[in-house]
Amino acid sequence: MNAERPQLIGLPTRIRLSEVIGSGSFCTVWKARDSQTGQDFAIKLLSVQSGGALASERLEREARALSRLNKL
Repeated sequence: MNAERPQLIGLPTRIRLSEVIGSGSFCTVWKARDSQTGQDFAIKLLSVQSGGALASERLEREARALSRLNKL
């Protein structure tokens, strides 16, 4: 997949995006790395035309659900 690297607002500068690993109608999922720890992870970024507050709430619910799964 090919996508232009977005400007990240509100994330530490140590977070580096490397490649798109998935995309949908309201977001793009990037492979990312924390340059301080070397840890790789996925980061989901909302698109500008994602639907505003409703899409943000949906993403927040998804993040909370995934957080609970990581603790199992």
